[in-house]
Amino acid sequence: MATQKTTSAANAGAFVPNISQAAHLLNELAETAQRADQHCYWEHEHYDGESSVDPERVLEELNLLRSFVQRMGWLADAGHKALTGGPTQVRGEGRAEDWLLTPAYLETERKEPSHG
Repeated sequence: MATQKTTSAANAGAFVPNISQAAHLLNELAETAQRADQHCYWEHEHYDGESSVDPERVLEELNLLRSFVQRMGWLADAGHKALTGGPTQVRGEGRAEDWLLTPAYLETERKEPSHG
């Protein structure tokens, strides 16, 4: 069996990260998390309790799913910022608050003047 020779030059340049591609993937992840989070929030806010499953259980599951999706979006934004220096622009400035707080809270935050 023949062995493959590798040179130190080949080893040194074996992997070059594609920052643009990684940033694009993280942006797609953040956009997907944004859509899923909006869907969970809407379903929770408009759930009418008509199901053969316990309504409290349905709402608990929606909240749990939403928390996972929010974290995915926040992590995607953090990864994008680490690679590019800026957020994905999918949700606000990509801060934890932009992902983890409710849309109603964020709307109030935007309308009220800062006290700092």
